[in-house]
Amino acid sequence: MYETREKVKRDYDWRINTARNEGLEKGLEKGREEGREKGREEGLEKGKWIGMIRTCQMILSESQSSEESLREKPIAELQLLAENLQIALRKRNG
Repeated sequence: MYETREKVKRDYDWRINTARNEGLEKGLEKGREEGREKGREEGLEKGKWIGMIRTCQMILSESQSSEESLREKPIAELQLLAENLQIALRKRNG
């Protein structure tokens, strides 16, 4: 009787641990995929702003920032820089 209860307990523990591990693995995979997707989206967004900044700098005959230095900046900072360059272009053409 004791051995039967121990076997039932071990089987139960094994099923719980297996389910927990499977759930953890699925959660990790989902998190990785979401992280990759977010990274792709952020990369595209940064690329758009970097292209705009470098184009405006070229039109204004300013020295162009390196892509590497721009990639290190947060998107909000890239947007602000692009907006300031666009204002300078409008003033120059206005």
